[in-house]
Amino acid sequence: MSPSAAFGQVTFPDGVASGDVTQTRAIVWTRVAGLTSPQQIKVEGWTNSSLSGPKAFKGKFKPTAARDWTVKVDVTGLKPGTQYWYQFKKDNDLAPVGTFKTPAAANSASNVEFTYSGDSDAFKVGGVNPFNDWETLSAAQGEDGDFFVYLGDTIYSDSSNRPGGPATTLNDYRDAYKLQRTYSNLTNLLKSTSTYALMDDHEIQNDYDGQTVDPARYAAAARRSSRTTPSVRPGCRTTRRARATRSTAR
Repeated sequence: MSPSAAFGQVTFPDGVASGDVTQTRAIVWTRVAGLTSPQQIKVEGWTNSSLSGPKAFKGKFKPTAARDWTVKVDVTGLKPGTQYWYQFKKDNDLAPVGTFKTPAAANSASNVEFTYSGDSDAFKVGGVNPFNDWETLSAAQGEDGDFFVYLGDTIYSDSSNRPGGPATTLNDYRDAYKLQRTYSNLTNLLKSTSTYALMDDHEIQNDYDGQTVDPARYAAAARRSSRTTPSVRPGCRTTRRARATRSTAR
């Protein structure tokens, strides 16, 4: 049996996110740091922001170094038209609280409000982003939308500001996504609502062509995107997730 991480050793440096939310299910995501061996990371959900009373769902996942310690849990048994709050934990080490709303029942009329944006170049010059600090995402959070659509170019793996040139390896793409999550305007938005993230070209390389792109480079980029995106991609062999269950445990 692997020894358990000491209290305070495990952190959640990339925040939390949710996605692919339907009337009855959702994907919740995080990444942990501080583990040296696979250990269970738990997630629990409630229908109130105080995280009190009976749990609406709970789940667990054992991340590995091969996954860069990312956690993705498929939550099922949810109710339509309901807001949920969730939190990952490793023993007493807690992640930030995230929230998402399930859509109304299919036979119910309901207004839908959502926000969208894209094109997030996280690379800095002299410690400063030459474009902006993604204030648009802070404004999107303030709109309190039912969900957020991340319209591609969620990273610029080939940014002209990237030291060493364009990303080409799995570790290069991992680092690009980790840098992206250092922007609080993004992580605050992702924990405040569910996200539908789309891939464009800069997740791989500018204006790439499926017929000519280097297969190893494409595979590395797609693998990292799958690990970092809170979504289910049917048929994608790089997607592995745990399943959560409804619970009335306290």
